[in-house]
Amino acid sequence: MSVQTEFYLPEIKQRADLRVEIDDHIYLVEYQCSPIKLKEIQKRTKAYLKLGLISYWIAGPKHLGKGSLFQTVQKFGRFSKKEGWWILAWDALKQEAPHVFFNMQRAVLGKVLYQERIFNCKGHQVDCKFNPNFLTNLSA
Repeated sequence: MSVQTEFYLPEIKQRADLRVEIDDHIYLVEYQCSPIKLKEIQKRTKAYLKLGLISYWIAGPKHLGKGSLFQTVQKFGRFSKKEGWWILAWDALKQEAPHVFFNMQRAVLGKVLYQERIFNCKGHQVDCKFNPNFLTNLSA
């Protein structure tokens, strides 16, 4: 596995936070701390796909405040048959590792119900036994 930070893609004049290569597959990771509009997320994701790259967005702390979880799902949510609607989220100042919220559904009075998993991080290494089937086989 190799990781590059602030990876620049000259074809689309865009910089991704991380470029991760695992078993000859390349993924881009965006850790979104600042506010962002859904259209911008969609624009970047489509541009990455045109280059043959799969991107994953991690919702940062500004997207995890009270009452905003449903909006966070609307912006960052992806769907898989196995896991339902899911998002990656991480408040790097409060949590040691990113969380995966999955099987998300809107309940009565707008409450969002979900299950949660925490990435198994060891030092600076993410335990890849956790994520290949869970993340890479999901459909956007």
